[in-house]
Amino acid sequence: MKNKGLIKYLGIILVGSILLSCGMELWAEEGEKEAEKVEIEVRQDEFGTEKKKYLVTKEERDRIFRMRDAVNETLGAIEEAYRNREIDLDTKLICKVKALEEPGSVPEKYRSSKYGKDKPELRYHQDELKRVYTEVFSKWYELNFTTHKELRPYLKGIHLEVYGEDRTHIIGDRPENLLVKQAYMKGEIDIDQVFLYQFGPPEEIPAKFIVPPPTSPPLHPLQNDRQYEDSSFLPRYSRYLRAETKEKIKLYRWKRQIEEGKHGLGIGIDSPKEAVGGYSLGWIMHTRDKDGNKIVDEERRGGMKVYTPTIKIKGRIETPEMYPEAEAWLVVAPDGGLSFPVDESGQVKEIRKEINLGPGRYEKPLFDEKRFKEWFEKWTKVEVDEFTMEYHRGPGKIIRPFEIELELPYYLANVITIGARNNGEQSASVKLYVTRYDSTDKEPPKVKIKDPKEGEIIRIRGEYETVTVSVSKDGVVKQETRQRRREIGIFCEAKDDKRILWVEVYANGEFAGRDSQTDKYFKRYDENGKTIYADYYRVDVPAKIGESEIKVIAYDIGGNRATDKMKVIMVLESE
Repeated sequence: MKNKGLIKYLGIILVGSILLSCGMELWAEEGEKEAEKVEIEVRQDEFGTEKKKYLVTKEERDRIFRMRDAVNETLGAIEEAYRNREIDLDTKLICKVKALEEPGSVPEKYRSSKYGKDKPELRYHQDELKRVYTEVFSKWYELNFTTHKELRPYLKGIHLEVYGEDRTHIIGDRPENLLVKQAYMKGEIDIDQVFLYQFGPPEEIPAKFIVPPPTSPPLHPLQNDRQYEDSSFLPRYSRYLRAETKEKIKLYRWKRQIEEGKHGLGIGIDSPKEAVGGYSLGWIMHTRDKDGNKIVDEERRGGMKVYTPTIKIKGRIETPEMYPEAEAWLVVAPDGGLSFPVDESGQVKEIRKEINLGPGRYEKPLFDEKRFKEWFEKWTKVEVDEFTMEYHRGPGKIIRPFEIELELPYYLANVITIGARNNGEQSASVKLYVTRYDSTDKEPPKVKIKDPKEGEIIRIRGEYETVTVSVSKDGVVKQETRQRRREIGIFCEAKDDKRILWVEVYANGEFAGRDSQTDKYFKRYDENGKTIYADYYRVDVPAKIGESEIKVIAYDIGGNRATDKMKVIMVLESE
């Protein structure tokens, strides 16, 4: 029994020694394997500016490099197929993403055989990852809506904030909002919100998506090759938008166009067209040059002349379709001393009347839809729908006709202002100038030059006289002497059975001036030594040595006229 126990004990010791020996060998082999780990350096971006080191076994290293070759070969094959137009942009980017995420689902004709049954471990392929997702980020709005849905699951684990663009899209009327784009790519907002925040009114944008204004204003896309306009964004997705989203976007675009002066409230006058933009009777501006010489500007005439007490005005109010409500009115005002009230009270005042507008008629804007469609689709490769057409076409017009008969309250000058305003707070006005003559005034006026007399010799000191004028320079006023043309007063008497309008004076065929009001001038003393005045019209004419012909023309409010003329001789005092 003792021998059997000893033998058992020795057996246990032997087995333990064998197991210990095997364990030591296994531990040694593990140590050798640990000693075989190598350090590799992998890129963190496509340019290799950032790198990261990893400690891996030779087997892992070989697999990483094999996967790198597989990814690059596959990406290259996909890109070549796209360049050869075998696949479109959507297919290209889907295949590129799957070459990293699910290489087994990449079509065999593009997939590298080096994948085997493995797929890349993305932490070792950050450069390829960033290159692919940067392209996805930049081309996102060029992809179909269904492509968005297919790619979105792969984006959830991606930090899109690092995938910026080195170009700035100008979408609509503002730079592309990258915060909105990132939120949409992650599925945090829908396509309607994207369009509202990018194309709609600024007040639609939530605070978290508001981008701080740039320190300097952005350049126009044509002035900076780092900015470009993405006009295909709108038609590519508009069919997915809700009706209310489209309406908000369209109205905001149209309002911006109106602010830029492209579409606005307008007033059209169909008759009398000759009254628009003229002058009621014409006017003459008497000014003087720097030396004090009188300058007579050219007389400007225009407007409409009538002999009837009333006129009929026909026209239309044109308002943008989003502001269909409009009101209109007219105001009749005098033109200074050229207006004489028909009312015997003699009161001069403005008259205002409301204008009744007819029913509205819609008119499409002038826009070559066929040409735009052909050009746009050729350039963007996207089919234009009706919403996109309306967006670019701009608003149509609501045309409201009107007709009003107006009694002219003044003889001669009637200044008629037609004004309008719509429910968009737009306003417009147009002026009409109408001269009403007195149709009952059939008799011409009478006019006579009273001073100087026919053939009178007028002695003057010379054609020019020395005058002192004040001249201001650099805030300092100085007195300077100048030479100016001497002037001779022409006095005339004009009478009419109704009313004299004015008297014009010409010297040697050149217009010298006009006077519409008389003044009391000294005539003579009576036998008792009392001063006698006469109501004369006076116009000064330039002095000229030698014989001069003076002609005066008197006009009355009936449009009649009378003429008188004479000759005088001007000589120097010393002669």
